[in-house]
Amino acid sequence: MNEDLIYKFAHKVGLPHWYQTKEVVNFKLLQEFANLIAEHEREAISNEWWSCYQSDLENGVKSLNEYEAKKFATTYPELAKFGSWLDARSNS
Repeated sequence: MNEDLIYKFAHKVGLPHWYQTKEVVNFKLLQEFANLIAEHEREAISNEWWSCYQSDLENGVKSLNEYEAKKFATTYPELAKFGSWLDARSNS
């Protein structure tokens, strides 16, 4: 987490300039501050996890589709040509 974000969170819970003045900090405000940081970290971790999950899922489906398409073309060569024939017909 960058320093600007920490300052932003500190200000949001009413702790402006505590990091500069070394003031005694109210425990409740400090707890709110810690909760904001924890929430931010959980969100960042969750976003990263979902991004990796979606990427893995997309790559897995793509690989599966490519494998099955090759298998279909090998097993049913005449049917596999139908798609090309249909495309050619629709373009004319």
